Amino acid sequence: MTTSIFSKAPATGGTGALSDLYTSVTKSLLVKNPGMKNLEAQLTRDSARLSTIGKLALALDQFRTGADRLSGAKLTWRR
Repeated sequence: MTTSIFSKAPATGGTGALSDLYTSVTKSLLVKNPGMKNLEAQLTRDSARLSTIGKLALALDQFRTGADRLSGAKLTWRR
């Protein structure tokens, strides 16, 4: 699961002051450096790709385990 660096303010502990400060700083950074949004989008895409690759690797490992069990059982095809 990915989270945006701009989507959530840190926990405030019951006051909105920290959240307001975080929002203000974030907006200021985006104005001064609009490329941050592009960088964030790139990080989000890369994270999603890595997650997909990890899921694929897990599926392949499970397939390999199943294939090893079948070959270890010495199953033969009879006509």
